[in-house]
Amino acid sequence: MKSSENRNGTGNQTTRKRTVREAYRWASSLLLRGGIEDADRHAEWLVQEVLGWDRTQFLLRWDEPFPLEKEAELEQMAERRLKGEPLQYIIGEQEFYGLPFRVNPAVLIPRPETELLVEEVIKRGKAWGAGGTAAAPAEAPLRVIDVGTGSGAIAVTLAVKCPAWQITATDISAAALETARGNAARHGVMDRITWVQGDLLSPWLAADGSSGSSGSNGSNALDGSSASEELQGSKESDGLSGSNGPNRSNRSNGSNGSMAPFDYDILVSNPPYIPDDEIETLQVEVRQYEPRSALSGGPDGLHIYARLVEQLQQLERKPRLVALEVGQGQHEAVGKMLAKLNEWDEITYVPDLAGIQRHVIAMRRD
Repeated sequence: MKSSENRNGTGNQTTRKRTVREAYRWASSLLLRGGIEDADRHAEWLVQEVLGWDRTQFLLRWDEPFPLEKEAELEQMAERRLKGEPLQYIIGEQEFYGLPFRVNPAVLIPRPETELLVEEVIKRGKAWGAGGTAAAPAEAPLRVIDVGTGSGAIAVTLAVKCPAWQITATDISAAALETARGNAARHGVMDRITWVQGDLLSPWLAADGSSGSSGSNGSNALDGSSASEELQGSKESDGLSGSNGPNRSNRSNGSNGSMAPFDYDILVSNPPYIPDDEIETLQVEVRQYEPRSALSGGPDGLHIYARLVEQLQQLERKPRLVALEVGQGQHEAVGKMLAKLNEWDEITYVPDLAGIQRHVIAMRRD
């Protein structure tokens, strides 16, 4: 993208700056020729990101000159999009449940269907009362765990929308937890979310003294001083430590910093569920750029669910509500896994906006 040149009355060349509108049209045309869907909107987002504007500024000021020093940056962003990199990674943000979330290649980009999972959890949790099943809110707020939090979209949204609830967020990836903590700080809920790095429920299995393959299957469970440091968001440079550090409500008071027993009312999770042989058939934006560990559900897509249910079986106390997102056609298989534990009175399926049974909800009526 180059600003146009013309000659003034003296015969000298002058450079006429492109307007914001012209820069936008250039980017839109480039993306359209490259086969990018919704090229106009993507071009608009790229221009807004480069200029640091919101949409209102873009619409009101698009006849202003586009800064020459920003042209190369816009070109680079457009080229990244042409190669298939998701727009959300390029601009570093995705909206979820009306809230902006920072995203990067360490985390899966939040999807609209997961908003319905959050909505279901909020609806059912609030039906019990903000304070839980049998106590005043101040005495016993609902305890919720988000397993595999990624960007923190589920955990942070629940903390924002349900301020009386106590939230724990887990992930096996330290990079994902760092991203999630940043999003929690952005929305002012760092002090109400506990962070645990570990493989599914393995940290609590170790605390309960449980044994079995799940407890040792790739677990990154934190223990001792390193666990304490992780939960505090140990790097001062990230601006997330100090008085706004996460609460310690799910930690024991022991000097060794061990995990307290698993004691949650609600477990919510959007685990990896794509069958391995289907990953290469996905859009390039997904298969080449989003983290494979957040996509791969094993040969049949059900591997993570099977491990999670196995770990739930080993825990002394099961959640009253389990809410899981699943892939297309997986709802009955996951429902049957949960039903075998004989822990929940009802197992229901919730469709997404396309009519696909996307969420499995297991609930105990007590």
